[in-house]
Amino acid sequence: MALVAGIIRVIAAFFDILAASASSTKKIYVYNGIYNFLLGVQYYLLNAIAGAISSFAAILRNIIFHKHSGPSSMWALILYLVVVVVINIPAYDGLISTLPIIMVYVYTIALYKANVMGIKHTVIFTCALEIIYDMYYHSYVGVIVCIINIIVVLISIIKIKRRQLKTN
Repeated sequence: MALVAGIIRVIAAFFDILAASASSTKKIYVYNGIYNFLLGVQYYLLNAIAGAISSFAAILRNIIFHKHSGPSSMWALILYLVVVVVINIPAYDGLISTLPIIMVYVYTIALYKANVMGIKHTVIFTCALEIIYDMYYHSYVGVIVCIINIIVVLISIIKIKRRQLKTN
């Protein structure tokens, strides 16, 4: 199963990098949704159930946020965050199983704010947590993907800042 999970994670990486380098929130939602589906399958195959549940829940978040141009209502955000915790209760397996919930929370709040630069900074933080989670579940492909993702996001941030400096 580890080999199949690794192959799925490589395919997911393509969409993760597309999301990290996207310049609009709508593209981020679509690419991130595909990534989360594949990530959920990969985590399921590795028996990382909290990661699978949180990844699949992130797809719901992307659909909700994509349907609403601009920030969704605060109540929808709060309800979604509560649902993420509740559906992860059966998968609780110690502190490590809380990392996917934290990643989803942080990224969801960044998406809610609908600030592309904020989302990019959040990706760096969530990738750091994901590296820890992936190491625990022996998803070494995931660790490599996260490192590459951090590099891509940093390059993207630098490009955006350079464009901003040129226009000022």
